[in-house]
Amino acid sequence: MTVVLQLALLGMLFRLGRLDAYVIYYGTLCTMYPCLNRLRVYGQHATLGDGRPGEGFAGSATSRTIDAGRRLDRVLWTSPRLLYHNEHHRYPGLRYRALAMLCERSADRNVYSRSRWKVLRDLYLSLPAG
Repeated sequence: MTVVLQLALLGMLFRLGRLDAYVIYYGTLCTMYPCLNRLRVYGQHATLGDGRPGEGFAGSATSRTIDAGRRLDRVLWTSPRLLYHNEHHRYPGLRYRALAMLCERSADRNVYSRSRWKVLRDLYLSLPAG
């Protein structure tokens, strides 16, 4: 079914003279998706400290739950399956639906965050200069 849909899309774009749209879409998918996925991993697993350069990346054992209530944050970064990430690491055998009951709000930004944007900002500020 996927191959048929891809061939139909290619045929339609060929008739419209817009094969470049197909190349651009898959080109950006191949480059941007890995970058965004890496940011997700850093956002959930890097330890945030007092902002010293490079702190938090090497050997971090952090697993963060992010409550992404904003629609833009939910669309761009946080899948609903990732909301209880800390609980998933503490209890890997539990099903996703059970993790919500274990979620404890915490002031520790390495356990719980209201937004991934703040976490990514802190990670950016912790990078070594130059």
